[in-house]
Amino acid sequence: MNKIFFNAYGKTNENVLIENIPEIIKSLLIDDIILMKDSCGNYLIDENSFITAIQKRNNWIGAFSLEKISSREILNLLCDYSDSIIIFDNMNRLKILTLDNIELFTEIEESDIMLDKDNLLDLTIRKENKYYNHFTINYKKDYYTGKYTKSEYIYPEKSSLNTNENTHNKYGSYTNICNYSFNLYGDKRELVINCELVRDRITAVNILKKIVERKSIKKDIVMFKSILTNKILKLEIGDQILLNISDLFLQDKFFIIYEINYDLLKSIAEIKAIQINI
Repeated sequence: MNKIFFNAYGKTNENVLIENIPEIIKSLLIDDIILMKDSCGNYLIDENSFITAIQKRNNWIGAFSLEKISSREILNLLCDYSDSIIIFDNMNRLKILTLDNIELFTEIEESDIMLDKDNLLDLTIRKENKYYNHFTINYKKDYYTGKYTKSEYIYPEKSSLNTNENTHNKYGSYTNICNYSFNLYGDKRELVINCELVRDRITAVNILKKIVERKSIKKDIVMFKSILTNKILKLEIGDQILLNISDLFLQDKFFIIYEINYDLLKSIAEIKAIQINI
């Protein structure tokens, strides 16, 4: 495994400074995690997915000085910070997906879902257990003292963000999201995030807002069974779906698939997905 050098400004690679978080993830994958190449000597990476992620997270900067943490731990942290996942596609390539790209999705109709023994849709819905409405992010760690020197916060009644930063397309503001969560569930839930790999305010604010969207309101988790039609066979982990099913309160909710189990003898797929928008 190659030795990786980090400095206080990001990852260096052949004297080129890499700061963009998805670009750091790609560099780490190539340099330290992936050794697989195709017959032409190219790395098995979906380049287009990284181009999209880099554009989506254009001003998200990773800057750190770590020597003892492993590359895999860094990857997990960076994916969590940038609200991204890394998966293998059906061509065995690694690809990155940011969880806000509701652009390409597959619409699942009632006819795509099997019926159970009671002649009902073989589909279950449950809610996430955890939620929060008071959020604080700590960043710019002083490696000598071990303490974080900067922080931002979003609460139901106030935040450290300016007016433009606090604006949200659907809820009006991020403080409104926290207030909605507080009123909906009826109790105060506080989440403090320590971002060890982040040193600039813009990235910290971006991460904080994504976490508010992700963790303030309980998301739906769905599981359903389908016959292996061409539509279902094309679905992959990481694909986004819209369940066009009446009377189940799923309207306008987009989901990302995180697990697919196949029973080839019965020509059935069991699909699990979690809601990604609020």
